[in-house]
Amino acid sequence: TKVAVGPGAPSAIMLASACNGVIEAYGLTVDDANYADTYQEIAMTFTFCCAIIFLTLGIFRAGFVIVFLSMPVMTGFIMSASFIIVLSQCQGLFGLDIGRYQIFYENLIAVLQNIHTIHWWTTLISMLSLLVLFLPKFFPRIPRWVPIPLIVMVVNILLSYLLDFESLGVATVGAEISAGFPGPKLPNFKHFGAVFPSALIVTVVDYMSNIMLAKGFEQKNKDEYQQAMHAYNTYLKHSEEEAENVDAGREMYGIVEHRGSEEENDDEAGAVTTDVNQQKNSAKQQEPGAGATKGDGEETKMAEKTNDDNNKEGETTPTSKTDSPPERPLSLAPIDVSANMEFFAYGIANLCGSMFSSQLISASFSRTALNAEMAGHTRVAGFIRVILCVLCLLFLMEYLSPLPKCVLAAVVCTAVYRLIKSGISEFFFLWKVSKLELIEFGVSAIAPLIIGMEMGIFLSIGTSIIVNLLRHTFARVTFLGRLKTKHGEAEYVAIESFKQAKPVPFIQIIEMKAELSFSNNLRLVDKIRSLLGDGHQFIVVSLNLTSFIDTTAIRSIVTLFEDAKESYICLSQCRPRVVELIRRYQRSTSAFPPNV
Repeated sequence: TKVAVGPGAPSAIMLASACNGVIEAYGLTVDDANYADTYQEIAMTFTFCCAIIFLTLGIFRAGFVIVFLSMPVMTGFIMSASFIIVLSQCQGLFGLDIGRYQIFYENLIAVLQNIHTIHWWTTLISMLSLLVLFLPKFFPRIPRWVPIPLIVMVVNILLSYLLDFESLGVATVGAEISAGFPGPKLPNFKHFGAVFPSALIVTVVDYMSNIMLAKGFEQKNKDEYQQAMHAYNTYLKHSEEEAENVDAGREMYGIVEHRGSEEENDDEAGAVTTDVNQQKNSAKQQEPGAGATKGDGEETKMAEKTNDDNNKEGETTPTSKTDSPPERPLSLAPIDVSANMEFFAYGIANLCGSMFSSQLISASFSRTALNAEMAGHTRVAGFIRVILCVLCLLFLMEYLSPLPKCVLAAVVCTAVYRLIKSGISEFFFLWKVSKLELIEFGVSAIAPLIIGMEMGIFLSIGTSIIVNLLRHTFARVTFLGRLKTKHGEAEYVAIESFKQAKPVPFIQIIEMKAELSFSNNLRLVDKIRSLLGDGHQFIVVSLNLTSFIDTTAIRSIVTLFEDAKESYICLSQCRPRVVELIRRYQRSTSAFPPNV
């Protein structure tokens, strides 16, 4: 529901690389008569093999790998993919005479080296298409339901047909894709063993890119929905406050609303106004002149101030009549990305596709970005895409043939604009908030550009794991003190954070702000050893924030206090799992020190 699937460029490149390796192992060349048929058989068997691996991983619930995909990693990876998509569209946008390359910097070098091959008619059509496609970005008043990309494509198809763009050298879709469906055919299983090792690697890489893309867009959709709901709720709040201010102002100045017909309202309003004026005049005659003048002046100033305040509020709040009120956003589909179900989804799709001459199915970066731009968040969007693809394949190919390829490239570039903008915002956000997570973001954004999408994914996940290990390894050990609350009760809080907290006499209380394991137990052990060296006899270790403790940490603490028999340690506020682990260790050894 979050991604648009189909044949994608990264999966196609990996598939071609694997098939070329098998073809070379068979000793076949392009000049052989059965080269094309054998190549297609290997590709279909490769897709079938990937489907079996997907289903097997789904059965064993291997989706736990998603825990290593933090928000900075997903955002950085999508931003990197956006740059790759934009650069890959330069060939279509400018009509450059270049090939396609798997690595970003290779593609960039090819674009710069062949910039002199730019085709000006193609560039003109691309720029005009981009100008129209970006209109909703600069004019938000254009409704979202207006299909700008579809209008641009239809207009360009008509212009290309009438003005014969192809005669000007503009590349069009043409008749590259033949109409109709291929018949069902089982894969050739004799190639199964040859393609399995490559299929295993490609499946893992393909799944990681797919799930990262799906989770990234899922989080992006949720963030946009929350922002839209916040704007809508703020508008409602200001509207209610403005209505209350108007009612209060009417009551202050004696203006009373009456229900009924317009004639009754006019008569009663006139009567009320007359009565109010008579009361004011009588008050002026009874009070001294100076006081009356002063009262009138204060009342007039109060009315002017109220009007000024109302005018200011109308200018600065979204309830102004000149501003268009925000619409209530549509509720998000109650569907979350399931890492394990994604295995089954891609497995079934590739299993069926392998019998109809389909290549490896994966999530498409460009189509997913375009789908998000068109607010497609449910299965209905995918179903409509399928119906339109079938119609185009069966009946509409000849009508789509005049469509310039540069227009398709312009539509794709427009779709990834928001992804790049979101990535830049994430960079500045992490720069201000968390430099450590900025490292994860930077690696996931830069690595795919340098070493490719496949290895970039693994490096990004590896960086995320290392950052979390470092955060775990250098966990803080803090001193706790006694703090009395306003209810007379005592709480133990970090002394460095609360100046009013006082240390407990003769007892040192410390707290470990992480799980205790072999990677960080030395920080706690060294702190305890330092306290023992200073002559402290009673030590309390709060494990309130520790959900796990391994045997290495327990052994280190026990060994330390076996040597310091005159000192005592209390492991306090242990969670049930920690207590159970310590009890198991205690039952397994006969020499558990009594001072622990």
